[in-house]
Amino acid sequence: MRLLLAALLLFGGEIIQPQFPRAQLDWLAVAVGYIALSAILLDLMVCFRVRSTFGLLALAGVYGLAAGLLFPLETAPDTLPLTLVLRALGMNTLVGLLMLALFLALLRGRVTPTLIAASALAGLAWGVLGRGFPADIARIDTSLPTLLIYALAGMSLIAVLRAWVGRSSVSSGELRLSIRGWLVVGIVVAALLIARLANDQVDMSSLLMSA
Repeated sequence: MRLLLAALLLFGGEIIQPQFPRAQLDWLAVAVGYIALSAILLDLMVCFRVRSTFGLLALAGVYGLAAGLLFPLETAPDTLPLTLVLRALGMNTLVGLLMLALFLALLRGRVTPTLIAASALAGLAWGVLGRGFPADIARIDTSLPTLLIYALAGMSLIAVLRAWVGRSSVSSGELRLSIRGWLVVGIVVAALLIARLANDQVDMSSLLMSA
């Protein structure tokens, strides 16, 4: 289930909001980061018994701020607090909300209005963001075939993981992180933050404002 949510978050953060081309090592770091973030979100979801839209909005906000620091846009303008509001609490949070809604809808194993609505909104966001919106960001123009290839690969991974989850039996208590689990995800998050700070992709002002 952690891998399924991580795949959805990666799909939303890296394909709906195109972040490629990335270096191979960066893809590896990003994938590990999404798994750690997925584990944290699922722990919070179980701990606070998130069942309502407001709960999902709170989780999406946590994801948006964390993603803004751990997986920053390569070409994002360094204009605080505008970047924090528009990116972390704007696009990132919207994409996070859609992926969380899709995650819960997929677990139900049937077509629901939530699944249809979240899928349609995700498709709309992908179409808009994938073609270089907003125009004030000098992102690399991505061709439509490239977008489709990445989208097909992402959806295939999500489908495989959903089938895997369907064959297993997991209780909500198993999704809580142990002390060792928190230590592992803490190390992963700290390592990513240090790497972003060292590469000047995130500055201390962004880190403090997000905190």
